[in-house]
Amino acid sequence: MCPVTMAAIGTALGVSAAGAGAAAGGAVAIGGATALGSAAAGTAAVAAGATAATATAGAAAAGLSTLQIIGLGLTLASTAAGVYSAFSQASAPAPTPQLLAAGPAFTDPQVAQAQAITANNIAQANAVVESEELAMSEEIERAAALRKQGQEESDQRKLSARQELSETKARAAAAGVDVTTGSALDLLDDGEFLAENDAYTIRTNAEEQADVARRNARLSGINAKAAATSAGNFKIAGDAEVASIHNQNYANEVTNLNRIQSTQSLNSQRRRTGLFNAGGTLLTGASRLASTWSAYRTANLRGAGAVT
Repeated sequence: MCPVTMAAIGTALGVSAAGAGAAAGGAVAIGGATALGSAAAGTAAVAAGATAATATAGAAAAGLSTLQIIGLGLTLASTAAGVYSAFSQASAPAPTPQLLAAGPAFTDPQVAQAQAITANNIAQANAVVESEELAMSEEIERAAALRKQGQEESDQRKLSARQELSETKARAAAAGVDVTTGSALDLLDDGEFLAENDAYTIRTNAEEQADVARRNARLSGINAKAAATSAGNFKIAGDAEVASIHNQNYANEVTNLNRIQSTQSLNSQRRRTGLFNAGGTLLTGASRLASTWSAYRTANLRGAGAVT
């Protein structure tokens, strides 16, 4: 409450302008100018100071004693201090809310890191796919080569055996040995059997080696498929991680917005409460001033009647 307003209240209660001004001057002396806390404080203080200059004349005109004027001034000062306190509480801001990290500064580094990890994992998986597919291809070719080599060596062994048998028969015939009967025939049959057995062994060994190569090829194929699946899973996991980062950023932004709005609401509530308290203090002060003035006036009138 400014001193000019105090003077107006005093006048409305029946105090002369000079007497009310004197009381307002007392309020200024205690802190009325500071209570305004704005550019208007200077103007009000000057006006109150000018009014206070007539305090003595006002006191005499109003018939108030010095102690009564001081009492009114203290009442005004107390009211001004209460109003100032209420306005101070109204203007005091709520604590600044603690905001969570959000926005590009939050998402960009994490997204970049997640994408880099995903790209590295996919690259490694693809490298395994390429390596295993190459191994599979090589093993398939090796298996085919082993089968072909075994067949060729088997055929060559049969051919060599037939040539050896022909030469043996020729030598035996030249020596007059009948190779169609008896032990000579048995020897030839045994030689042919051994040659066939050698050819079969060659083919069997080649097939076994080819089977190993084919199994290795199948294993490499399985590994390649598993690595390809891993690459796909890495891609899915990486996308999910990026989505999770964006979801967390959105949640942080919502939280920040709620905290800001809550702080703004609290500030608004503080202003409303402060203004309400200031109004209540003002009304209470006016009531106290009226009561005090009425008491002083009644006492003065009784005193004047007694003297008369």
